[in-house]
Amino acid sequence: MIQIGQAIAVPYNGAIGRITLSLRLEWLVSRMLEREQFDIIHHHEPLVPFLSMQILDSARCPQVATFPRIRRLLVLVWPARPSGIAT
Repeated sequence: MIQIGQAIAVPYNGAIGRITLSLRLEWLVSRMLEREQFDIIHHHEPLVPFLSMQILDSARCPQVATFPRIRRLLVLVWPARPSGIAT
């Protein structure tokens, strides 16, 4: 696991979600992707704002995503997924 930035707890829908906020997020992600040269990236909850979306946009390797908390909503998410994400 690689940590980028600091996660901030955000209460939502009776749970606590964690999102990463940083003014340097694009720079941090590009440096990490350049340094690590991943063969594949697994996103856990890839539609969480900011960090996952930045990686989805920047990475040039295959990417796989899981949506464990929104199985009932997967039908709604699937048509809107960025190309290359397996559901």
